[in-house]
Amino acid sequence: MSTHAGRSTGAALDADEDVGRYYVFVDQVLQRGVMDGVDEFLADGFMEHGTDGDRDRDGFLARIHSQCERYPNAVWTIELLVAVNGLVVCHATMMTPKRSTLMPNAWESVVVRFRAGKMAECWRMCDETLLTSVNEARA
Repeated sequence: MSTHAGRSTGAALDADEDVGRYYVFVDQVLQRGVMDGVDEFLADGFMEHGTDGDRDRDGFLARIHSQCERYPNAVWTIELLVAVNGLVVCHATMMTPKRSTLMPNAWESVVVRFRAGKMAECWRMCDETLLTSVNEARA
């Protein structure tokens, strides 16, 4: 088996597939709000760690659902999406049409660990605008 930058070719291909899976997750779930089939993206025991606390799978899905309902016309733009040392790193901006909400553009960075082709754990950082809006939606 050949290696590239200290990783086996097979591991590099897995990382590329994980990047592709995360891109599809952003497109289908965040961009389009399609929650059907979300099980194909999330591993059992999925956990999200965020600046506003930790969420299990159900809490994560509730946050995503609330965000999609609150900003139905949001457009996500991915500025960075790479695999680094077995993790997927994504930096994206959520833009909302001014006529549908008063929220300005917001950024979010996520680091995701995949297990068997599914998101097993993620660490999420976002700007105060998005964090505040999500917390308001919880109340």
